[in-house]
Amino acid sequence: MRAGELARPYPVISITASAAEAGRMLAQEDVDVLLVQGDDGVPVGALHDIGLLNALLPHYLVEDRALARVVGEGDADSLWARLDGKTVADLLTSHAAPLPTVPRDATLVQIGVEMCAAGAALVAVVDGTVILGGVTTSALLTQLLQP
Repeated sequence: MRAGELARPYPVISITASAAEAGRMLAQEDVDVLLVQGDDGVPVGALHDIGLLNALLPHYLVEDRALARVVGEGDADSLWARLDGKTVADLLTSHAAPLPTVPRDATLVQIGVEMCAAGAALVAVVDGTVILGGVTTSALLTQLLQP
C-alpha cells in the first residue's frame, strides 16, 4: 500500500485565513485537524483542535483551574472574541504541530520514518504542491500491524 491509497481527505486552509474561519471549519467539518498551506500552496503546518481551544481559553483559567467554574458556556461569545484579528498563522506560531510531507507513492515505512523524525501524528500526502490528504499514526499502525 502507498501513501496515496491510505490518505484520508482533510480540510485545507490558507495560512492567511482568519482564526475564526479555522474555528468554523473545525466545527462544521467535524475533524480534529486542518492542513495548512502557504500562499504558494505548499503545506506549512497542521492546526489541531487543541491549538484552537488553547487560543480560545484565557491562560489564567488553565493555570488556575478552579476559576473555570465561574466561566459558563453562556460566555462563549467572549471566548470567540479572543480570535478577533488573529489569523491561522498566529495560531500556528504558538500551537503548531510540525507537518511532514510524503509523496503519494511513499511506502508505509517511509511514512512512519517521516512521522518519527518530525514527532508528528499526521503526515500530509502531496502530489507536487497539491495536498491530497493526510495519514495518521493510527491508520499507519493499522496497516503495518496486519498479519
